[in-house]
Amino acid sequence: YSQYLQNGLLINPAYTGTREVLSGFLSYRMQWMGTSGSPLLQSISFHSPMKNDKIALGIMAQFMQYGTTKSTSIYGSYAYNIRLKKGKISFGLKGGVDLSNTDYTGLILNDPDDPVFRTNEQSLVLPNVGTGVYYYSDRLFAGLSIPTFLNYRRTSSGSTVPYHSFSQYEFLFSAGGLVSLAPILKFKPSVLINYSLQNTRKLTQLDVSGNFIIADLIWAGGSYRISEQVAVVILQIQLNHQLMFGFS
Repeated sequence: YSQYLQNGLLINPAYTGTREVLSGFLSYRMQWMGTSGSPLLQSISFHSPMKNDKIALGIMAQFMQYGTTKSTSIYGSYAYNIRLKKGKISFGLKGGVDLSNTDYTGLILNDPDDPVFRTNEQSLVLPNVGTGVYYYSDRLFAGLSIPTFLNYRRTSSGSTVPYHSFSQYEFLFSAGGLVSLAPILKFKPSVLINYSLQNTRKLTQLDVSGNFIIADLIWAGGSYRISEQVAVVILQIQLNHQLMFGFS
């Protein structure tokens, strides 16, 4: 989620259309570079307000590969926004499907007769839905979402079945602001919290971020993931009014 400020659709369907123009985002993420089977994540999203500017639509697709598993996620999103005195509040829904395929032929098994691995591969089709709410103005933003409502568990025979459990829900909360420090210098602090009801004793993830915006051209900053003790460096360049390039 290092780039969640630019790709808010990744964490909250209510972000759909909040840029108030047709917007697209493409990302490519490599983890543990040089390690065989290391995670790879690619994502692409588009969203835009409609002719009735209270309504917005979006679509997002992700491709993930890790070990012997490849998965593809495709979700559509809908948002309805209401204008307030100093900003807008948006309510969003998303729905889609996760497609997963695991190739067992490359695994070395301690028990070749394990029933879970009797087939050479396992393919899963896992539909899901999510929702969220998002407030934004020229200086502030805050959002809360439940990314998925459905959970899936694997049975002893190797099949996957859906089940509904409120205790399994995860909540994503994001908030931030924009502070003018000088005519050509702004500061944008933000926070991202991932909270799971399954483990109420601690946060699943907590990111505290800060970005300096120089002449509306260069974003330089970073974030610290407290729960995992991970530091992230972020550099972004606004090439023109339509195009931004970033690295983290």
